[in-house]
Amino acid sequence: MPDESDRENVAKAIPSDALGWLIYGSAARRDTSIHSDVDIIAIVPTNRKSRSFGRINATYYTMEKLSSSSGTIFGQHLRSDAVVMADTQNVIETTLGSFRAADPELVMHKLRRAAVALTSSNVSHSRYLPGVVRLSRYLLRTAMYAHAIQRGAPCFSVRQLAKLHGDPGLIQLLSSHETEQTPMGARMLEDLLQRLFSIIGEVEVNPFGTVEGFIVGRWNSDPDSSNTVLLTIGRSSQDIPYNEIPRVVL
Repeated sequence: MPDESDRENVAKAIPSDALGWLIYGSAARRDTSIHSDVDIIAIVPTNRKSRSFGRINATYYTMEKLSSSSGTIFGQHLRSDAVVMADTQNVIETTLGSFRAADPELVMHKLRRAAVALTSSNVSHSRYLPGVVRLSRYLLRTAMYAHAIQRGAPCFSVRQLAKLHGDPGLIQLLSSHETEQTPMGARMLEDLLQRLFSIIGEVEVNPFGTVEGFIVGRWNSDPDSSNTVLLTIGRSSQDIPYNEIPRVVL
């Protein structure tokens, strides 16, 4: 949860027209490390871009967008872990409580479709390596969440999953924070891919050859996968905005 030093930044992050706001992720679970950020969603009347204030990462959802998360892993994550801090019209709690559970089989199917891009001939090229690592990390994290749901024990904490699997290396491998992450390189990518395919199974080799070819080739037939890969490869930050693409894969 936000501490005293965060109060000023939270105040900056919550716009005056917000209907309310919630905290989710490690801060809501009280599962933080010294490097953890505080992830919040403010419910607002109109769409606007995400912003950061110190360690406060603020995303802005309309009620319509929040409702659309029902049936996704992100929605199930919110229903499970989110803490509603303000709800002026008493609609946020009601909406979260109405969310359908995610279908892990459908999520695995979508993961396998997107993971085809990771078999491209140029995945380890230095130009693409950071983006491909981000994509691999994102898909592996999602696969582990879906697998936990399949087993009847939903869990959205990487630290808890690492403990359950007896694999402390997952914490560094899947961390969103540079100071905690395994050093980026071909070995890290190989480790991510090995773990990912052990969960989702092997996938077809990219029929379009390259990462760009996959994005273009699947643009019409599989826009979710194309958009996921495009968003990942095109970002300069270390991690994928988990809350910005809940309906693409999650």
